[in-house]
Amino acid sequence: ARRSASFGRETMAKTILLKQTSAGQSVEVRVHENAPGRCVVHVYLDGQFVAGPARPMALEPPAGSNTHYVGGGYGGRPIVELSDMEAGLIVRALDNAESDSRVWQVGEKRALQARRRDLMMDYRRLLQRQQTEYESALAAGRPDAEQVRRAHETRIAAVQRAMRDFDREHPDIIEAVLEELGPGPE
Repeated sequence: ARRSASFGRETMAKTILLKQTSAGQSVEVRVHENAPGRCVVHVYLDGQFVAGPARPMALEPPAGSNTHYVGGGYGGRPIVELSDMEAGLIVRALDNAESDSRVWQVGEKRALQARRRDLMMDYRRLLQRQQTEYESALAAGRPDAEQVRRAHETRIAAVQRAMRDFDREHPDIIEAVLEELGPGPE
């Protein structure tokens, strides 16, 4: 499997079929993720990429036991013909890769939502602690009550910055988290 960085994570171009054409050329068919949750077929004929459809296409009419093709099929380029079994193997591999990618995306989204909830809860806890300690100092008549209140400002500002940075990087996540948590100090 060949790895490449894409969309903030590693994607794989996985070889799913190796075969020889009737002319003796080697064919390698790979599943490649070209967008999150969207996979296509890449075909290599004797090591050279051959453009073609993203999924196996039906041959009209079938050529003996070959019912589909990948790679080529446009303007006289070579067509890599496939049996029904080979086409089925490729389609299943594409479907599985797309399904795995969607599962990864859902997991990543949940992790990001949990991270944003944690930041928000840290912020709320710091505000509550600041308020409680300040009110306790005032009630006790302590002359340093204002210093007690200001002692928390640096940490509160750091959490606010972290939330702003997170929201800038993941604008879609904040909406779901805010709906889930309901109203509160922000």
